[in-house]
Amino acid sequence: MSTTLMNYGLDTLFFFNKSKAYELIEMYGMKIKKGYKFDDEEFSYFLSTPSMPLYLNKSKTHIPVWRWGRGPTVILCHGHEGRGLQLSRFIEPLVKAGYSVVTFDMPGHGDTEKKETHYLKFLEALEVVCCEYGSDLSAVISHSLGGSAMFKYFSEHSSLKNVKLVSISATYNLIDSFMMWATKMGIRQNIFKGFIKHLEFKFGYDLSFKGPHTYLCNVENLSLIIHDKFDKTCPVENAYLFDRALSHSRLLLTENKGHIKILKDSDVINQTLSFLLK
Repeated sequence: MSTTLMNYGLDTLFFFNKSKAYELIEMYGMKIKKGYKFDDEEFSYFLSTPSMPLYLNKSKTHIPVWRWGRGPTVILCHGHEGRGLQLSRFIEPLVKAGYSVVTFDMPGHGDTEKKETHYLKFLEALEVVCCEYGSDLSAVISHSLGGSAMFKYFSEHSSLKNVKLVSISATYNLIDSFMMWATKMGIRQNIFKGFIKHLEFKFGYDLSFKGPHTYLCNVENLSLIIHDKFDKTCPVENAYLFDRALSHSRLLLTENKGHIKILKDSDVINQTLSFLLK
């Protein structure tokens, strides 16, 4: 659906039925445009390990979940336009270190049923996976938008403060991203604000228009912030903001690893494992 046609339809529909207008935004405005393609190693994991379906009640969709190994659980959480097996380089070292590793495709990604997504669906998926597999949860390793969702989730679950958090290339202020997206789509401000309230009510999370610092101060978990100095997708300033806002964080900067290649870097994997084992 074109931006102009969607905006025209939104204005008309919003006048008669606001709820349906918000559903239209979710259905057509937030589809994944580009699918993630496996490399050979990721594809071998995909072929050799069957997934287990997990249902998300609010998103009304199933997501595939994979698990390897035995021991305390480490959850791998991918980012926007990624896939769970995108973090496959972490699996073997973690299993050898005595962990059970769980990863999954976020709503709208990979092998999920529907192709629309947004931040609050990321939050719901992470929450459901943590509840299902987190009885002995030891750590969460996240990338990009997955990291943003991770910190939001743990800011509201102080009972999980002993879980270690690893954030790789995460986006700090998602409200800014949301607003840029709405402007690009031509969605009028009053409709956008109503849509955000609709999402908050539906998923049970506050998107914090005042900024992430309002909830990051509640994160008590030991956290490792990893970011590349020359990340063009998500500038390194995001890492500095996270590090300043979190009470128990350590910052690890890389060079020339980019936004995606960093997930396959042996030093990043080793530093992550060392952080978890301390």
